[in-house]
Amino acid sequence: MRRARNIVILVVLLFIAGVCLWVGAELRPPPRPPGKMLFRIPSDASAAQVALRLQERGLIRNHRLFLIAARVRGVDRKFRAGWYLIPGGLSALRLMDGLASGRLKAPAISVTLPEGLTNKEQARLFESAGLCSQEEFLKAAADSQAFKDVVRFPLPKGSLEGYLFPDTYLFERGTPPAKIVETMLRTFEKKAYLPLQEAFAKAPLRFEESVILASLVEAEARVPHERPIIAGVYLNRLRMGKRLECDATVQYALGERKKRLLYSDLEVQSPYNTYLHPGLPPGPICNPGLASLQAAVKPADVPYLYYVARGDGSHIFSRTFSEHQRAIREIRGR
Repeated sequence: MRRARNIVILVVLLFIAGVCLWVGAELRPPPRPPGKMLFRIPSDASAAQVALRLQERGLIRNHRLFLIAARVRGVDRKFRAGWYLIPGGLSALRLMDGLASGRLKAPAISVTLPEGLTNKEQARLFESAGLCSQEEFLKAAADSQAFKDVVRFPLPKGSLEGYLFPDTYLFERGTPPAKIVETMLRTFEKKAYLPLQEAFAKAPLRFEESVILASLVEAEARVPHERPIIAGVYLNRLRMGKRLECDATVQYALGERKKRLLYSDLEVQSPYNTYLHPGLPPGPICNPGLASLQAAVKPADVPYLYYVARGDGSHIFSRTFSEHQRAIREIRGR
């Protein structure tokens, strides 16, 4: 009798040992290529779905055992949506702890957007950073009405060109393009609209027109102190009914930045071509920074109607066309 009982105990112990060995083996790191792997937990994913997805990606050996262990350890409700960067060689338990604590969360992506970029140029930077495709960003940035209740300043119809504020942004991987655009609009509101709200109200042009003027200044100015002067030149020409004849608007109409425009370029048929059409273009030609917006709402009171660029990026400003012609000859050495 005792012998039979001992045999039963031995069998049970061997079974327990076998189970422990099996569990230990199943919780070991699975074989996978070296390096880190990006892993995404979708919104509202259950612990069971997370476990299955981990096994499908080769990050754990057994999704059922992972789920049981997560429930026993009380972490099955702590897996949060987002992107995670999983190093190689992690056991299932260490991986579980890293996901539950957020320690393995993928770092935010930093994107710096210089002043004066178009929406298309910003889109290329977001794509190269791995945040979203150009097409997704441009689609979100083309629908201003989707953001009409997001900010306190009036949005234009259609494209948000001019209002996607240049700055350095931090976004988590997987941030929806619409959320990126919303963040940029809120940054415009915080860093430009609210600080300049009183100045916008007193500016010589309406709010939307001031943003358009700021985009021209941003595209043309290279020397900071000349921004208000350039804004003053354009304002003088607007008041006199003269065409603005801004090279940057032609480049925008052409869809490319050219170091030197040809005479044939000035004939491009576009409402943005200010050599052909009087007044401001129908919308901004880039996304201006704070300094250009300040220049647009507080342009310098100057007598100039013309300017021409020197080789160093500064300009010679002239009051009359004859002065302007002399300045051009002077720069060309004639």
